[in-house]
Amino acid sequence: MELNTSDEYHSLRNEIIARIEIMNNQAFSSLSTVITTWAAGFSLMGIYVVNMNKFSAISAFIISLGSIFSFFISVCLLLPLAVKSGENIKQINGISAYIRVFFEFRNPDSQFHAWEHANSLISSATSKKGSRALVRFHNSEYLFLSLTSVIFLGGSGVLMLLILKRNYNSSIFESVLFACILSAFLLISIYLTRQINIISSVKYNMMDINKDMTMNYIKYAEKIGYFTHEESENAKIKMNPDQTLEQFENNV
Repeated sequence: MELNTSDEYHSLRNEIIARIEIMNNQAFSSLSTVITTWAAGFSLMGIYVVNMNKFSAISAFIISLGSIFSFFISVCLLLPLAVKSGENIKQINGISAYIRVFFEFRNPDSQFHAWEHANSLISSATSKKGSRALVRFHNSEYLFLSLTSVIFLGGSGVLMLLILKRNYNSSIFESVLFACILSAFLLISIYLTRQINIISSVKYNMMDINKDMTMNYIKYAEKIGYFTHEESENAKIKMNPDQTLEQFENNV
C-alpha cells in the first residue's frame, strides 16, 4: 500500500519549519510582554518608594496592590503562550514521527534523505538517551520568566507590606488583607509556573513521548496495511528513538 508522495513529504517538512519559526517569534513576543509588565510593576513601586509618606494610607494600599498585580499578571499572560508553544512542540514531534515511519523507513535511499530519522538518533533533545542536563531546559524561557516574576512578586510584596506598616501605620485589617492578597497571588503564581513548566517543556512534550508516538504510528501503519507484520516488527527495532547511533548500526 502506497500512501506518500514527494509533495506531501516536503509539505510536512515545511510545516515543521513554519512551526519552529512561530515558536521563535512567540518567544520574543513573550519576553517583550513580560518585560512590559515588569516595568509597570517596578514603576509603581518606584513611585511608591520615592513619594513615601506623601500618599494617603488608602492610596498607598492601592498602589501597592497595583505593583504586585503587575508581576502576578505577567505569570498569567505566560500560561496561554506556554500552551501554544507546547502544542507546537507536540505537533512538530508528531509530524517528525510520521515522516520517519511513513516516508524514511520504507524509502531509505530515496529523495527523502532520512533527515528526521538521523536527527532522532543523533539529537539528545528528541528522546531519553544521552546527557540531558542542558537539553531539559530547551524552550524553558517561559519557565524562567515565570519564576522571575514570582520572585519579583514575593520580594516587592514583602517590601510594600513593610512600608505600609512602618510609614503609613496601616491597621491590622489592612496589613492582613494585603498579606492575604499577596499570599493568594503567590500560591496561584507558583501553581501556574508549575503548569507552564509541564506544558512548554521539551522534556514532557518531546523526550518523554517520542518513543510512544513513533511506536503508535508503526502500529497504525501495520493496521492499514502499509507495513506487513514483519516490517512492523523490524521498524520497532530500527525506528526506536531511544537508541543511540551505535545501537542503530548494530540493528541494521
